Amino acid sequence: MSVTQIQQQNVRLVFLNALPINAFKSPPLPPKFTLHVYNVSIHVLKSVIDDMVKPWNIPIINYIRHEATVKYLNSKLGLSLIPNAGLYEYQRGDVLVVITLKKPERGKEVSEISDDDIDIYLVEVCY
Repeated sequence: MSVTQIQQQNVRLVFLNALPINAFKSPPLPPKFTLHVYNVSIHVLKSVIDDMVKPWNIPIINYIRHEATVKYLNSKLGLSLIPNAGLYEYQRGDVLVVITLKKPERGKEVSEISDDDIDIYLVEVCY
């Protein structure tokens, strides 16, 4: 795939803290679509970013507002993400990275995150 093909497909790498099904309203997807979900390590994600995203100038969009998570991702992946509390809406071509805490505790603010604290899922939308 060439840079032009990547750009024409409007590929973006999108960081999320959850996978809200209502984010897939627009553009209208077919009544039936498939989510391919891959559990990956931080090292695999770094390889994807270093080997594909950065060389191809694929935009990286962040919808994670939790500062400790954003700080962790920036340090591990060499990025400059900024916390963002906006609502995500799917765009054709998006590849999703969902970062979740393995053991979230309601009402407790997590200030430090390590590799052992999170699950990382790479999600591809197929239709």
